[in-house]
Amino acid sequence: MFMTSSSFTEVADLADPQLSDEMRAICERIGRRDQFSAIDPERLLTAAVEQTGLTDFGSDWFRTPLEVLCRALHAEGDLSPLGAVTLRLQLHRLLCGRLRVEQLIKEHPEIEHRPLDPPIVIAGLPRSGTTFLHNLLGSDARLRRLAKGEAEGPPEPAAASVADDPAQAEQQRILDENLPLLKKMIDVDEGASIEELALLGLSFSSILFQIQGAPLPSYGEWFLATDQTPAYEYLARVLRALHWRRGGGPWVLKTIQHMAQLRPLATAFPGATVVCTHRDPAVVIPSMSTLLAYGQRLITNKVDPVRTAGYWTERVLGMVECCARDRAYVDEERIVDVQFSRIRDDTDGVVGEIYAKAGIPLTAETREAMNAIRARRHPHRHGRVRYDAAGLGLDQARIQERSADYRERFGVPAEA
Repeated sequence: MFMTSSSFTEVADLADPQLSDEMRAICERIGRRDQFSAIDPERLLTAAVEQTGLTDFGSDWFRTPLEVLCRALHAEGDLSPLGAVTLRLQLHRLLCGRLRVEQLIKEHPEIEHRPLDPPIVIAGLPRSGTTFLHNLLGSDARLRRLAKGEAEGPPEPAAASVADDPAQAEQQRILDENLPLLKKMIDVDEGASIEELALLGLSFSSILFQIQGAPLPSYGEWFLATDQTPAYEYLARVLRALHWRRGGGPWVLKTIQHMAQLRPLATAFPGATVVCTHRDPAVVIPSMSTLLAYGQRLITNKVDPVRTAGYWTERVLGMVECCARDRAYVDEERIVDVQFSRIRDDTDGVVGEIYAKAGIPLTAETREAMNAIRARRHPHRHGRVRYDAAGLGLDQARIQERSADYRERFGVPAEA
């Protein structure tokens, strides 16, 4: 399935995935049933109501992105039978989560007026050190991070943990067997901080739906053309509900979507400390594109790495343009710009700057917790994957040219 050259692993089956016999048998069984017609807004809404016994979805704003998303999944998703089941169940869980949010607030209306402390928001390019920073900050017991059971909204009262659910554990085993290189591309362990992409998904307006399968260009076009303030305001609403249930200090948030959504972010979270991480797009794009294409093998009928890389080239370059354009909406005294190389070489300095901007003392206990994270996590501990820009159809020189202004403004060294 793959070859190893020196310390790097080549993804030999990126465009032609070689799945296990067990996974092929699972896909064949699923393929005998019609799973596609269920990805329909009205059927999904009805199923969520029947599942929960609740009827109030809150503001109707989410209905338009849900309809756009469902159309895109049918027209552009090229969903495999397994992908259709996976996406249908995900949309169902999100709708149920939205119903539970509204029910919780209905039962405890004080939640709606509960103030949120200004969060720390990591809003950087993918593959630029955001996950490492998120885990470091998430180790501070004074900051609030998402718990695993909160990723799609308030959990059901008797929800079992993944560790306690044999079916979930078996599912994870199968995924690990069919995505063996994933841990070499993105290092996420049991204690890792969880980002809020699925919470944004409660409004069905989230980059989540594009990074887990085919690019869905029509959905992306709608997303980029639409003011995302309602989705961010709903995220704040959900975070207030979660904070009410479990308490904690200021939230520490992170997802790549934020880099291109600084205005909605600042509107929904006034006073937020925003950490913009920067890296050479000519390195980010092939790494991200390989990761996304690799993950498509269980969702789509055919993986097209070149198409994936072409789409995400434009999105990543758009992110850096938006970051430069919209940062005026954030208080300049609350912005931390940090290059990937500095996260790697001056971690203590970067963390100190973030805490100073946020007005939070950096205690000995916090430093100790962060040092424990650093001691057990190190780059490429599972090995490394070689990212083949040429094989993805990428013109590195052209990407360097188009990102020159961005790199000059933020002091980003060329790496490619």
